[in-house]
Amino acid sequence: MFSLMRGGVGAILIVAASAAVAFADSATSVGPAAGPSSSSGTAAPAPDPNKVICRRVEVTGSNMPEHVCKTRAEWASLAEQHDRETKDAIRQTHIPGCGPKGC
Repeated sequence: MFSLMRGGVGAILIVAASAAVAFADSATSVGPAAGPSSSSGTAAPAPDPNKVICRRVEVTGSNMPEHVCKTRAEWASLAEQHDRETKDAIRQTHIPGCGPKGC
């Protein structure tokens, strides 16, 4: 597993892609209060996990963003991986005076 603590362009791409996923999902999601009320009560169909979604990703050291295309499932997996690695990095951070059971 790639660790964000080691750094590098790969880590930057993961962070940028995950941020793009989080931003795009929050920007495109519409809550029940924001949309028009429907009296039929039918739920929207689940999004297709195989749909290809292309996003522009900022690349460190370049002025040109890179287009990255992945399926909806791949973007979700990348976001989950980023969350796991972030939590691992936070958990592994050593704070002077704190032990394994807390401060």
